[in-house]
Amino acid sequence: MSDSNENSSSSSEFITDSEQEENPWGKINLRKHTKSKTKEILLFNNELRIGRSSQCEIQIKGLENHISKVHCIITKGESKNENDPIFPVYIEDNSTNGTFVNGLLLKKGKKQELHFYDEVTFCQIRSKKSIPPIIFTFEYTSILDKVKNEEISKRFEIMKKLGKGKFGAVFLVKDREDQKLYAIKSVNTDYYQSLFESSESCRQKSFDEVNSLLSFNHPNIVKLHEVFLLKDKYILLKLDFVGGGDLFESISTQTFSEQKSRNVMKKILEALKYMHEKGYAHRDIKPENILMVTKNGNDIKLTDFGLSRAFPQDGTMMTCVGTENYIAPEVVQGNGYTKSCDLWSAGVVLYNMLSGLSPFDGNRGDMPLLQQILQGKFYFYQEEFENISNAAKNLINMLIQVNPDKRLTAEQALNHPWILGNPEEITDQFQNIDEKNN
Repeated sequence: MSDSNENSSSSSEFITDSEQEENPWGKINLRKHTKSKTKEILLFNNELRIGRSSQCEIQIKGLENHISKVHCIITKGESKNENDPIFPVYIEDNSTNGTFVNGLLLKKGKKQELHFYDEVTFCQIRSKKSIPPIIFTFEYTSILDKVKNEEISKRFEIMKKLGKGKFGAVFLVKDREDQKLYAIKSVNTDYYQSLFESSESCRQKSFDEVNSLLSFNHPNIVKLHEVFLLKDKYILLKLDFVGGGDLFESISTQTFSEQKSRNVMKKILEALKYMHEKGYAHRDIKPENILMVTKNGNDIKLTDFGLSRAFPQDGTMMTCVGTENYIAPEVVQGNGYTKSCDLWSAGVVLYNMLSGLSPFDGNRGDMPLLQQILQGKFYFYQEEFENISNAAKNLINMLIQVNPDKRLTAEQALNHPWILGNPEEITDQFQNIDEKNN
């Protein structure tokens, strides 16, 4: 091990073994609490013990009543092949007071895989003396300094982990070239392969589609600035950082007024119209993938294009993807679907914004969730929709149409009187409000 920054001050102290000549396979960034300075420790050995014992590779002194002799063990696993810089890393708790990964308590004696930039905490359950927690994050050094033949770790300063999903993790970074904040998303291409098809051309197809997304330039779509490829295994995406949280967080605290919902919905539709004209379907429209530029503002950006795809020449896609409460019935059926699936999801989002509820809910007693979706069976509940205009409900009905051929396109929805701000001027084209849903 080696230290690059010596920053101890207070009752606890970190001691590591001597520096080694070989290249490290990873590093941990160790600090005593959330506001303290970070101590960087490079990882060389295949096993790393952390605890109060002098036999540990990282010894924590001064917290004898809270840190066990060997508190936890980090183990480097074997990669699938010798040329692959990505390998499993495991953490095992061996303590009395517990080890936490991303806030969750590990089961003692059981190994758990440790992922890039996971946060590990000791002393999370504080005593009466308010012992500050010991915190560290884990990084692969091999991921960030071999991409695109340049040392990415020197170009980008990782500020914090923003989140993690099916496709990979997202980090807030500062680009040292322009001193601006961006989001970096890591994507495992194996997931693309398992999701889309098993052919050998799948990875190249995913790379081609990601490269096509570089051409997107719309105020309501998160901009993809650069793509970095590592050993045909990982794609790193440099994206706009949008700091206002997501739409889900916003509507979890309060419903939107019709005016605010209209402003947000218009921007969602404009982004979808742009994507669809470019030949792409998003395929996972939901509040979590709609970012707020500012916490209380109306400006939004669509994000998370992990499931987005260029639709074939006939416009029909086959793979069943998306999020259950927002997925269109034709996607559930598996007989093929078009970009129209995005408009169904947008209709569900509009319902969310106005009511704080989902039109399709697995806890509803009348029928199972997928059956609700397949039949397009939902209700405008009196309490939530009493003060919502018929024009708004009309737009929801015309988006949440089981038959995709009867569903509005993004362009048609943008010309709906409610979106245009003329809710009383419902023309013949928009007259057929589905009374059974009122």
